[in-house]
Amino acid sequence: MKIVFPDADSQYVELLAPELSARLQSLGEFIMYEKMPEEPGEYIRRIGDADAVIQTSKLPDEVFDHCPRLKMITYLGIGAANFINIRRATEAGVIVTNTPGYGNNTVAEHALALLLAVAKHVCQGNSKLRAGVFDQSRMSFELAGKTIGLIGLGGIGERMAAICRALGMQVLCWTRNPSPARAEQSGVKFVEMGELLKNSDVVSLHLALNEETRGLLGRQELALLKQNSVFINTARAEIVDTQALVELLRDGKLAGAGIDVFDREPLTEDNPLLGLNNVVMTPHTGFNSPDAVKNILRITISNLEQFAQGKPINVFNPEVLESERRRG
Repeated sequence: MKIVFPDADSQYVELLAPELSARLQSLGEFIMYEKMPEEPGEYIRRIGDADAVIQTSKLPDEVFDHCPRLKMITYLGIGAANFINIRRATEAGVIVTNTPGYGNNTVAEHALALLLAVAKHVCQGNSKLRAGVFDQSRMSFELAGKTIGLIGLGGIGERMAAICRALGMQVLCWTRNPSPARAEQSGVKFVEMGELLKNSDVVSLHLALNEETRGLLGRQELALLKQNSVFINTARAEIVDTQALVELLRDGKLAGAGIDVFDREPLTEDNPLLGLNNVVMTPHTGFNSPDAVKNILRITISNLEQFAQGKPINVFNPEVLESERRRG
């Protein structure tokens, strides 16, 4: 099998330990290119006649037309649909896998960091001090005794629930698959979406982006948010109506927001969030720690190994497997 990593960031190069590299080499030929290609033609040249691709950035659709040997793409992350045209991949018979669970702790800790930064006015205090202003007038709020509403209870949501319980918070949760057993295991109370939005002092988003979750929190849903609540998003921007969220923040309905993901990345100068002083932003780095990167590489290599054995795991588009079974 020929495996190509066409857009490796320097951190992946540095953290691809000898043991992991040896596992890749044992599968066949492995080629890694540093830095993202600048245009689709370069992607196609790098991938060439590869059987499998390790992917981190936006994959041009043209790859599916010009790389006929390609049979598998393993995306380094969870939200493969944001970076790969799943429909085109499925039509081309290309399996797309992702790496679930790689950053549960890292992303949950980042969500907590954003929450604390907003609740304790960390960024504003730091900026004023550096400008020579010793301002103690702004009051923060304690998290202990407050209610946090988690939208989604996958691995990251479960870890966030544990952290928030340790802080003395009550944890509400909305999920598509509630059960008494899950509630007891995670220490959360499952409620309907409307109840969660109305009764939570903090709302934190922990859902993957797919056709069911895109636009899940629209203007009507966001209008239910509790007065002076805090909104945290380390999931995907496309799940939320950003303009409606901006209006609530601008009008003082919400106390603040912590945002790690955006409709367009990198952030553009006209993004309305930039003009709000009650928003703390980070450049989509919630996933980024050495521990998480090592996990993501381990899962990726397992994906490739299982694919080579004819037993693919973590498949994002199982329709391809079903189609192959019908033909076989």
